[in-house]
Amino acid sequence: MNKILLLLLVGAGLVVTIPIRTIALAPQTVNPNFVSGASPVEQRNEQQDTNSRLAKYRRYQARQYYVYYRSPRELQWTLEGPHSNRPNAERAARRLEGRGYRTYINEQFIGRRG
Repeated sequence: MNKILLLLLVGAGLVVTIPIRTIALAPQTVNPNFVSGASPVEQRNEQQDTNSRLAKYRRYQARQYYVYYRSPRELQWTLEGPHSNRPNAERAARRLEGRGYRTYINEQFIGRRG
């Protein structure tokens, strides 16, 4: 009895999962002209807006700010660390200045610009 029940449960599990796998693996083609009810001109404007937003995001993400500090008695600058945005770098510089160090923030671009 236990073996029959076990076989029924395994069989039911296979019956349930096999159609889901075939639906997930089936290729689906979607024509972009029919995705929204917008005209081709409106779709082109939406695409340009999306492209400009992505370009601004990439330009913003491509910047890295490095904070350097040194003691007033020393000539050599020491790297405090990289920061992803200017306010964080300025906050770190102010924290170091409060401890008596001189600070310098260097902005560098990662990768290519354009």
